[in-house]
Amino acid sequence: MICCLDLEGVLVPEIWIQVAKKTKIDSLRLTTREVPDYDVLMKRRLGILREYGVKLKDIQSVISKIKPLAGARGFLDKLRGHTQVVILSDTYYEFAGPLLEKLGHPTLFCNWLEVDAHGRSVSRSARRGIPITTSPCSRPPMRGSFSTRRLRSLESTRNFK
Repeated sequence: MICCLDLEGVLVPEIWIQVAKKTKIDSLRLTTREVPDYDVLMKRRLGILREYGVKLKDIQSVISKIKPLAGARGFLDKLRGHTQVVILSDTYYEFAGPLLEKLGHPTLFCNWLEVDAHGRSVSRSARRGIPITTSPCSRPPMRGSFSTRRLRSLESTRNFK
């Protein structure tokens, strides 16, 4: 059995909300709850980053200070003692490093950012064709934004595109 979890809002606070607080750019607070089309949301975010001159290193600096939600590391450690754990997230590998370290380096499948020579995020590459069969946990690890809809979609799919 493999247990699949989301990262943001489940194990760690929402990254973009933390970036919005630090940069004081309120429009970065939007998440897929407000803008359900992820492609539209990310194009908007990348445009905002360009407009305000926010670079990848600025975002990484904020992320390095984010702490996992209370009990997240212990929950993952205990869960890994019983089954394989995979994090499926709409975050980016360029963001996740410090968070994964704090969570004991769980397996992560997420997206890539494309960054120019000046450190500006210019586009993104979505995860594709990851061959994995999932059997999600029967209940979420803690209260938060863990989505029943996402859980059902994981149950009904074998390949993520």
